Amino acid sequence: MSSPTRRKHHHVTRAIRLFSHRRAGGTACGAHRRCRQRRPPCRRNHRHDRTLHPPGHRRPPSGHDPRLPGRTHQPPRRSRTVLDGKHILVTGVVTTDSIAFAVARRAQQLGAEVLLTGLPRDLDRARAAAAQLTGDIDVIPFDATASHDTARLTATIAERWERLDGALHAIAFAPADALEGPLLNARPEGIGLAFQTSTVSLAALAAAVNRLAPPSGASLVGLDFDASAAWPVYNWMGVCKAGLESLNRYLARDLGPAGIRVNLVAAGPIHTRAATGIPGFEALLDAWATRSPLRWDPADSTPVADAVCFLFSDLARAITGEILHVDGGYHAMAAPLRQQGS
Repeated sequence: MSSPTRRKHHHVTRAIRLFSHRRAGGTACGAHRRCRQRRPPCRRNHRHDRTLHPPGHRRPPSGHDPRLPGRTHQPPRRSRTVLDGKHILVTGVVTTDSIAFAVARRAQQLGAEVLLTGLPRDLDRARAAAAQLTGDIDVIPFDATASHDTARLTATIAERWERLDGALHAIAFAPADALEGPLLNARPEGIGLAFQTSTVSLAALAAAVNRLAPPSGASLVGLDFDASAAWPVYNWMGVCKAGLESLNRYLARDLGPAGIRVNLVAAGPIHTRAATGIPGFEALLDAWATRSPLRWDPADSTPVADAVCFLFSDLARAITGEILHVDGGYHAMAAPLRQQGS
């Protein structure tokens, strides 16, 4: 084919293509050197001003841009918190300065619904403390040393809730002669009462949790005071706490197959109503002031409450049989780090 004929054929072919592409709704693409003629949108990886969509195309609303005309702005969803929807039982609330009260308040802040228990003789004070929480919080009479009370507590919770997701054991008591004086001078009946109240009661509460826990499991947390060594004070209560730590491990063993986690939080000394009954409590505060690597505030129970709520949450779903120390690091130090008052 001669050169003029070839040029004529080229122009005719280009005109036919241009006419066809215009009818197809194509636009000119100038992004590439080889895309000079009218053609459908170029699929190469570059930006176009108008070639990504044919003329008249309307971008669909994304649902995330409130500036789009005719679209109502949706308020952001409330972020979930770690205890959202959980049902938590808190025992041992008597006054607002107790660790148990701090746990109940923090659990509410993290989205949980709470119930409280109190000794029958302390119900009025426990209800006064409950009135400081958000909403109308019931206080159930509960004596952990009475077996019929455990059954009644279980039935009461079952009537209110379809499940129990967590429980705090904050129950301890020892007569004065079991807390001070020569260890061997304590009366056997006083020692038995201290052990029944402070140690065996954890098993009673565990039985209630076991009956009410959902198939996904639950969390039982107890309050502890480190019993790995002997204190200058505390006497038989220290022995009871050692028993509590051992019981914690055995309960974790037996309840683990049901998905129930059992842990303890070993707190440093906190100014509470219970602490006022410990002879020599000020000596413990002095020890923390010289040995704790982190500053310890005995008037602040919120770090302990946060740790308990962590163990209640699904963030701790693989932790059981553990003792979590919330004591400013005191337990890990072998000797005082500073002089008193420094």
